[in-house]
Amino acid sequence: MKTPIRHIVLERDHGFREVYQTWFDGPRSVQRCAWLMQQFQLSRRLPGEVHSSLVFLNQAGSAGLNWETQDLEEARYLLEFFRDKILSIGYRMPLADVQVFANSGAEEQVERYYLKPAFQLLEGDKRSQAFGNITLSVTMLGKGPASFRCLCHYYQDSQYAQVQPFSRLIELILEP
Repeated sequence: MKTPIRHIVLERDHGFREVYQTWFDGPRSVQRCAWLMQQFQLSRRLPGEVHSSLVFLNQAGSAGLNWETQDLEEARYLLEFFRDKILSIGYRMPLADVQVFANSGAEEQVERYYLKPAFQLLEGDKRSQAFGNITLSVTMLGKGPASFRCLCHYYQDSQYAQVQPFSRLIELILEP
């Protein structure tokens, strides 16, 4: 059972932003984005061939990806990268937090951004969902691997317009 320990605002210091910018400007970010895009395309054609560290979710009301990695820093850079790209397409960020839990004798830390589309009424007074509400997170349990997640949750309700496909969001984020 998880027991809450701390809950604070997620803030990145200047040093982190500098190192992130170096990663962003370098070849590693291009390689990681190309690999994720290749894996996403593979998941649509040959799902059994997707790398074992990745899971793509696509079900009623939710779509997303989960990537397990030993590289905590790169998971954090992807968190920032996805956040920046999603903010650039008109989303807002009402929540940025860090939650720390005691979990089975280890400390679990979750760094999370919650993003929502801008309010917009469409034809027939339906509310736009864009890609839905998006949660980006990096979870670490003790000294083990990190998990990067991008999850889109949307409504299947007559008050809301059809959500845009997750594949389009991935393209907007990962294509150069």
